[in-house]
Amino acid sequence: MELSAFSAGGLTQPKTLKLQGKVGGKVVLILVDSGASHNFISKKLVEELKLGMEDTFPYQVSLGDGHKKKT
Repeated sequence: MELSAFSAGGLTQPKTLKLQGKVGGKVVLILVDSGASHNFISKKLVEELKLGMEDTFPYQVSLGDGHKKKT
């Protein structure tokens, strides 16, 4: 799985777009990155909105700057 450096840093570049939206009535910042392979949401926001979560097996995420993060 890969995230671009712009996704990881929250920056906007030609392949990214920052939007403000609402999820469950809460205003949130949404980063759309056409170069990313997956979508992410903070655990804090999931808990605040009382959204469901599913356990997954740990996996490694490759960031655009070359660093690797384990989930």
